Amino acid sequence: MPNVLEQWIETRNSSVRWIEPAAYAAQVVAGGDETWPCRPQSAAQVLARANEALKSQVASLDILPVLTTGAPKPDPDDSVGAAEDALGAAAALDNARAVVRAVTGTLAGRFDVMLRLPSPLALLRRFGMPVDAVPALDDLDDAAVALAGVIRALAEFDLTGVVLATPVDEGLATDECGSLESIVGSVHHQRRIVALRLEGAATAVDFVDSDVDLMLCPNLAPVALVAAAGRPGVRMGGGLGTVFWAGGDFPSPTRGLLYYGDAPEGMAPEKILARLDSLRVD
Repeated sequence: MPNVLEQWIETRNSSVRWIEPAAYAAQVVAGGDETWPCRPQSAAQVLARANEALKSQVASLDILPVLTTGAPKPDPDDSVGAAEDALGAAAALDNARAVVRAVTGTLAGRFDVMLRLPSPLALLRRFGMPVDAVPALDDLDDAAVALAGVIRALAEFDLTGVVLATPVDEGLATDECGSLESIVGSVHHQRRIVALRLEGAATAVDFVDSDVDLMLCPNLAPVALVAAAGRPGVRMGGGLGTVFWAGGDFPSPTRGLLYYGDAPEGMAPEKILARLDSLRVD
């Protein structure tokens, strides 16, 4: 297993490329089939081909589509119950095991494989909680327990760790941070890495008290990533957001960066690859 993320966390002697492939994979590799992650063989084949094309050293497997195939409809009155029912269903966990088994069996010797899941807040919103609602702390904790259960159910497979994607803004960051404890504990118990992907207005500063190993900021501009990486104790990936895809480059020379972001939807594949070719990997 490559363990490039673990080595980067320990030393940061060389740069790492981690490109989220979802839009590129569906558009270019799967021929527009958005359901490719839900079937074991297509998940393994499409993810492998996409990561090879993007020259990503880390492969992200978003397991939520697998867990929610055939799940009950979102319930605004009981988003916790709907989430618990979906993630705890035996059939859903069996399907998730089949997909993870196929993906790790194909990719684990070539890439770090990270399991991607929503944060507790994102999970509640997925199952019906209004975006403008303020969740109770107990609801966030219950959602976290449900997510930790999924992680334990997949513990047998050759995964590098877990990515939690949070849409949280500053106002709910403290509550979200507190709810992560049981998830982080489950992953660290397995001696694996926990990364937190920040998709809302909250920043890494809002989660400074968490025990996550990596902060992922996909919308962070190249110059901002370089500045953050120069601060002691900062373990942050990003730089491959709107500014980069529009032509903004990283200052030179750069070393030991974790290049992270999404392959953009709607951009011509050859332009995506050309922009990625501009990255320095030392």
